[in-house]
Amino acid sequence: MGNTEGTSESEDAVQTARVTSAQFNDLSEVCQRIPNPRYLAIHYGVTVPEMTAELKRQGIIKFTRRKDVTWPDDLEAAYWEAGSVPALALKLSTTGKITYTELKNRGIQLRPPGHLKGQEKSQSWREASAKHWNDPAWREEQKQRWLDMLSSHRGDGSVSRPEVLLREAFRAAQVSYVSNAPLCNDRYYVDLLIQQKPIVIEADGFSHYLKSAREKDRQRDADLDITGYAVVRLDYKNIDANVSMLVQQIMEDFELQAEESPVFIDRTLGEALSVKNEHSEECIVDTPRSANLREGQRRRRERERNAKAADDDTVGSA
Repeated sequence: MGNTEGTSESEDAVQTARVTSAQFNDLSEVCQRIPNPRYLAIHYGVTVPEMTAELKRQGIIKFTRRKDVTWPDDLEAAYWEAGSVPALALKLSTTGKITYTELKNRGIQLRPPGHLKGQEKSQSWREASAKHWNDPAWREEQKQRWLDMLSSHRGDGSVSRPEVLLREAFRAAQVSYVSNAPLCNDRYYVDLLIQQKPIVIEADGFSHYLKSAREKDRQRDADLDITGYAVVRLDYKNIDANVSMLVQQIMEDFELQAEESPVFIDRTLGEALSVKNEHSEECIVDTPRSANLREGQRRRRERERNAKAADDDTVGSA
């Protein structure tokens, strides 16, 4: 595939649904640290099928059938030496599912996840562990490894990949925004606050589809709507697929215009906690609708307290 856009992609880069394989130039090294296709997909910001296809293309995963895999004579010993099913699968150049099925078919006892409760440690293990933990250089190295793993899942460790893509798209569209802006008297911190109009842009990851998260999001959107903010929620898959089209659609729906001198304020959540945003005062302006809502909430809480008190009295009398 030729390079026609002047990018640094190689001539033989393979185009997938979202990205080219040129971004996977360090895949063989990353696999040593993250031997699981699911977490590899999160690291590179692609889907699991795309990640699996790239692993097969580079020969890291070669086989798709159990009978085609060259299994070691002592598979159980190889499994315990590797330490986990994904690590063993990477060593054998196959998938975790195929490896897991083979282990189960052979009746090999799999190691339970995590540490065993009440597991006794040998004296040699305790001495080796104390030697490591008493070494400041080793502790700093372990800390850096965990920070690197965190950054692989959330961009730079504080901003998720969908948020980064949204910021870049609004920068390209010349629309001013504030990231991690505190609203509603600093109760909520929104992903992006558009400056031209009171518009909030939220990048929803898979955790937002949990039942508890949906309830919180509905309450959050209602509170922002009362104070005059329009909330636009974007799915992280759609953001990865075509963020530019989403931004253009938002600009058309809300009649946003490209600015001559846009202002982009990028802050982490920690930085936003120490900065009072000028829009926070707008959220506490009393309106008839917000006053009615607060009165309704007060009455509901009072009814719940009375009902709970009645239940307690009934239980006590019994």
